[in-house]
Amino acid sequence: MKTRRTKKGEEEVEFLTEMGERLRKMRKALGETQKVLAQKTRVSPISINRLELGTGGTAYVLAKVLNYYSQFFVIDYLFAENFALVEMTGESREGVKSEINSVIIKMMSNIVDNQKKGFLEMGEKLEEDMNRIKEFLE
Repeated sequence: MKTRRTKKGEEEVEFLTEMGERLRKMRKALGETQKVLAQKTRVSPISINRLELGTGGTAYVLAKVLNYYSQFFVIDYLFAENFALVEMTGESREGVKSEINSVIIKMMSNIVDNQKKGFLEMGEKLEEDMNRIKEFLE
């Protein structure tokens, strides 16, 4: 029995294949083999191969590879319609790292603020519930 691929499935395969080709170009621009990349990112060479072929891989492997590549390339271009490798110089690397750190710190701060807000709202709601219970019992 032949399975019929949907348009959405075809688009996904096309996207993954294109991303894999782009990741391969990035690796080759660094002059690295899949084995070396696997060692540097601490994932298996098979995982690198599958990712570059667009046939598999996990978000974890992709994140590790992109994190490694971010030291050398502007990762945003990986997802651009017109893909081009943009290598970062030493100065721009430090600027990007600083910018990324600022973004991470801001995100963490927002998470903490939201948690505080959530706890305050929970405390207020709990106090309201306790007052209702007291009123009910009186």
